[in-house]
Amino acid sequence: MRLVPSKRGITGGLRLELVVITGGLIASAHASMMIITPVMPKFIELIGGGVFALGLTFSVYGVGRFITNIPAGVISEKVGRKWIITIGGLGVALFATLGGFAQDVPTFLTLRFLSGVASSMTIVMANVVAADLSTVENRGRVLGLMQGLQLVVGTGSPALGGLIGEVFGTRAPFYGSGIMVLAFALWGIVRLPETRPQPGSEDAGAPIRHSNSPRGALFLLRDTSFFMVCVLGFATFFLRGGMSTTLIPAFVHDVLEMGPGAIGLLFTFSSLMHGILI
Repeated sequence: MRLVPSKRGITGGLRLELVVITGGLIASAHASMMIITPVMPKFIELIGGGVFALGLTFSVYGVGRFITNIPAGVISEKVGRKWIITIGGLGVALFATLGGFAQDVPTFLTLRFLSGVASSMTIVMANVVAADLSTVENRGRVLGLMQGLQLVVGTGSPALGGLIGEVFGTRAPFYGSGIMVLAFALWGIVRLPETRPQPGSEDAGAPIRHSNSPRGALFLLRDTSFFMVCVLGFATFFLRGGMSTTLIPAFVHDVLEMGPGAIGLLFTFSSLMHGILI
């Protein structure tokens, strides 16, 4: 299914509601992790873990996302995009919230892994849906608006999580971390159309089917340009994951002896500078 837009307007004629739903799902899935980052060092101590457990928490989340990316895309070709993206959103809301009830490290790591799986379903499919709904003429505007939503939510989430942690306790940010993604998932169930190309349509040709197979996905790695983009993306997320989500919170908490509120403001300032430099 492809909604043909006009060339006028910020979304090139594509319904703004659909852009907000898809962009909101991506942004809220990211926010469910960012909102708890300021309280993570204190929370890990609370359930009996150390710095290694803190790092492992984000590693298992990443593993869950990594092993789900390609299968989610393949399954969406069979059952449709809408249900993959919305079930993933509901899963993020559930597992992110349940994380606040964990009493030990193994239970918390399991919930973070499942949250990563669900997050991958949502984030991958939201980008696919955006590509399905847009055209070459308006895709830049659509993706730009979606990136703007992520930037706004990403900027405010750490400060909000730190404030909630300071006022209501270490576990409180977990309880609220899934509310936004739950709202967007329910909105998507009601309003988001199915965008998977129907058999026989011009979008459902043999070359596209091949590229959506696991072999087709691996074949892309033979392209030098695509492989270099993957390497750069890996390096960026590797450094950001190791520094931002583990070492910096641990340093601020253990060495500088500052609380969740300060950590949240630090990450909000970092996100704000990122947005300005972009």
